[in-house]
Amino acid sequence: WQVQLATTLARALELVARDAFDLVLTDIDLDGSDGVELIRALRDGPLRSDATVIAVSADAMGPQAERALAAGADGYWVKPVEPRRVIAFLRAPREDWPGLLAAG
Repeated sequence: WQVQLATTLARALELVARDAFDLVLTDIDLDGSDGVELIRALRDGPLRSDATVIAVSADAMGPQAERALAAGADGYWVKPVEPRRVIAFLRAPREDWPGLLAAG
């Protein structure tokens, strides 16, 4: 796997405009911005990506997850996210990802 790190919305937009990604994990609280903006750019904006998008947040409350999912996120993970969970997800065939996300 290759990992790209962006701590700001501007950097994330730059990366996804330049490269195709299979998976995008975005924190809801990007530095100085809202990760939901990135999700919207990937789903409804000029970047239009078929990447699987998982929103990540320390907020386990429903409204935050609902916002991310309504914007087009495929899943919502609550921090702390265990590295084993990410690795197990990545090792699964991509066609199985939607089912894994639906299962929680």
